[in-house]
Amino acid sequence: MIAGLILVVGGQVAEAGPPSLVRVSDGGNGTATASCPNNTVLYGVGGDVTSGGAEPEIELTEDRVAGTATAEVNGNDSLTAYAICGPVGSPVLTEDNELGGVRQTSMQIGCDPGSHVYGAQAEIVPSGTGVVVTGIVPGPGLKVVTFNADDSQAVGNARWNISATIQCG
Repeated sequence: MIAGLILVVGGQVAEAGPPSLVRVSDGGNGTATASCPNNTVLYGVGGDVTSGGAEPEIELTEDRVAGTATAEVNGNDSLTAYAICGPVGSPVLTEDNELGGVRQTSMQIGCDPGSHVYGAQAEIVPSGTGVVVTGIVPGPGLKVVTFNADDSQAVGNARWNISATIQCG
């Protein structure tokens, strides 16, 4: 299980164009899969629980060979899967790490001007607080990522933060 995580492939130099975003929403069955178009590769995955019950922790998986990103959640929650797709060969990536405010359920991180989001990841720190990541949502033009958490099952007066990282290129 890769909970609340977007994965990135590196090691090659991009030859053309910025990445693109493929977005697919499910019909309320708890699974959505986004596929990269022909002649592109999968760089990163994301997902967002759009409606559902308490603590709908999202699980993200990828199939680099098929170029697909799948988002799943237990139950009949509605969700969206995101695939970050682009030309063969990835750019040189930089990372930006940020820690959200205490008990902040949403935060956003952006790339420097002229660069695009190729991947991101998030976790709740410390673990064991009952808070879960419910969304890693790439924004328009792949310039920013919004990270969301559900604190409806938080343990008592637990102090927690969203710890997030984006990769830009």
